[in-house]
Amino acid sequence: MPSATKQATKPSFTQSMMEFMGIMFLRSPLPLRLWIFSLVVVNMGGLFLFEGIEVKIVAGVFNVQAPIMVYLYQQHGFVRLLGLGHFLWPVMLPWIWFSRLPQIENNEGLSNWLTAVVVLNGISVVLDIMDVYRYFNGERKPTFFWDKTKAQYS
Repeated sequence: MPSATKQATKPSFTQSMMEFMGIMFLRSPLPLRLWIFSLVVVNMGGLFLFEGIEVKIVAGVFNVQAPIMVYLYQQHGFVRLLGLGHFLWPVMLPWIWFSRLPQIENNEGLSNWLTAVVVLNGISVVLDIMDVYRYFNGERKPTFFWDKTKAQYS
């Protein structure tokens, strides 16, 4: 006999990805939307402007981290834990700053772009650490929702 209570099923990964992007670019406050847009443009923009291993690494890391963040969203909602998705940046940023930038001083455009990557992603890592710390210290409620009706019940 089927159970009288129906368990909620998690949305598909594709649906979660669309909701996650919708929250970031449509439902979050304008300053946060601009910040996220800046991170996307800076991290992916190098693909359209430059060649080299640095460009491939930055874009590759960004594209590895994105589905991890969608998975975290799918499992927990839009919570402070999402900062864990940027786990590769603390490895990539020192590599760029200490290894790559000194070797490409003669390419001003690439050097400026990589500096922007380090600065923006570095700020994001600091914010992520603070968010994850707050999550593990009890701030676990989702901050934004795709379905506005869910916001009133959390």
